[in-house]
Amino acid sequence: MVHADATHFELGVSKREAYEQVTDHLQGLMDGQRNWVACQTISFSRGVCGKAASMKKTQIVEDVHAFAGHIACDSSTRSEIVVPIILDSGEVVGVIDIDCEEQKGFTDEDRVSLEKIATMLAKGCDWGFLQ
Repeated sequence: MVHADATHFELGVSKREAYEQVTDHLQGLMDGQRNWVACQTISFSRGVCGKAASMKKTQIVEDVHAFAGHIACDSSTRSEIVVPIILDSGEVVGVIDIDCEEQKGFTDEDRVSLEKIATMLAKGCDWGFLQ
């Protein structure tokens, strides 16, 4: 699996253009693929991922060092966005968790685009294996 450090866009690409590229690529990856396995399980009571899942609401943390209970997976992380993947039934089946090395690294534009991606994942995958 490619780590986020290896993901790059051309210089001058706007955030909107980058998200359009990501959603186009995601659609291509999902074509014919409906079974996805979660890579890590975090309790709903722990960290930013748990808070997003339990509240069923996107969490943007401007400074992870100021977030009580933050689960650090990379010491260079300064901010984080976590978007829950929610089925039409209301069940949370996973989250999109993205870290940034800059404080206040995420905006409402990130939230809107990542929520669109989360909706695509919720609708485009068979999540029955989780039950």
